Amino acid sequence: MRLIMYMTFNILLLAIGLALAATEVFQRNIIKNGELTVSGELSITVETGSNAKFGRFNQTSLNLLNTTLKAWESIDLYYLSQAEEEYYTSGFYDFQAAILYAYNKKNIKPSYWYIRDCAPKKVSGGSDVFDEAGRVSSWEYITFIQGVNDAEVCYGPVSQGTCSYTCPLNNSKSPFQYSYGKGILLKASLTPGYTADELKQRIANFGPIFTVESGSTGNPIYYGWDATGLLYLYRDKNGVVQKEKTTQPGGISKAYVAYQPIDCDGTITAQTPLDNCECPPASDPAYNTDPRPKDKDGNCYAADPPPKVVTASGATRAAWTVIAAVLLLPLLSMW
Repeated sequence: MRLIMYMTFNILLLAIGLALAATEVFQRNIIKNGELTVSGELSITVETGSNAKFGRFNQTSLNLLNTTLKAWESIDLYYLSQAEEEYYTSGFYDFQAAILYAYNKKNIKPSYWYIRDCAPKKVSGGSDVFDEAGRVSSWEYITFIQGVNDAEVCYGPVSQGTCSYTCPLNNSKSPFQYSYGKGILLKASLTPGYTADELKQRIANFGPIFTVESGSTGNPIYYGWDATGLLYLYRDKNGVVQKEKTTQPGGISKAYVAYQPIDCDGTITAQTPLDNCECPPASDPAYNTDPRPKDKDGNCYAADPPPKVVTASGATRAAWTVIAAVLLLPLLSMW
């Protein structure tokens, strides 16, 4: 009886702990009829121990950007359009570069024009992703679903007028193949502000955090900490990356958080769902090498998983489950 009560008490404590644990909920998206459409949600627990992806939030230091990124080069903003300038100075350009390096160790300069030419122009419900000048209404619409293109190798610094399915800088290459991070999910949290520890927890779990702060010179991207404070960077109005430290974040009104449940750059199989990894456009050379089957209209889809074969070891495990149930049920009925 005492054993059963002890086990029940511990189960209750575990349930309470799980209920109180912080979570981040990410939307899964697919591109359907040219629109960005929500296909589901994924809830991820904010781990506070050794299960966090990048380290413990209470360790002395953590630096997820411990190298010089190509994207950190100064940018001459003078000749850029308003939309391009906003992409750089808002922080989203540096955030994309930081996330790709943290998750995949890809060190590239992201291409704005790949976004402008190839990203969906609307979200489900009819809202526009871009205004007439090409500025993005909300950065969460620019998901990683089609990847981040390498501006130095593939898409380049100018618009093609429409989405190009061969790399403008090298027609033998595919933009889809030279775009990275396609399995990364992105969410925007409207928040009254994270404390320093809450921010550390999210950096330890999800990588660099892109924030919008009231009264700040730029939009800080927090990427770690040391014994003296939180590490962050921003790009100033002259196009120069500045690195700073702070003991406490400012008044964060919005935070962009990323999470990679699957690496679409190397692990796609015939059974990979579309809301995990988008299929390449039919006009892109990568379409022909995607292992997923295609229907009569050329749309690719996830194949059914192969039937499971029950092995001797599986049958043994099932038998032990039945035996355990037979032994425990009488004990539970006595309580």
